Amino acid sequence: MYKFTEAHPFIIPTELFNKVQEERKRRSNVIEDENGNKHRKETKYSSKIKRQ
Repeated sequence: MYKFTEAHPFIIPTELFNKVQEERKRRSNVIEDENGNKHRKETKYSSKIKRQ
């Protein structure tokens, strides 16, 4: 399998793409522990703050 890089012009700037990917990761309901195992967060909606 071949991987093409820069085969076509970017639709959005790379910097914006990276910021969006960071935000998607921040909002994700999946977390990874120190062993690399993936788990769901305790809250149903990941962007909600858990109240105590």
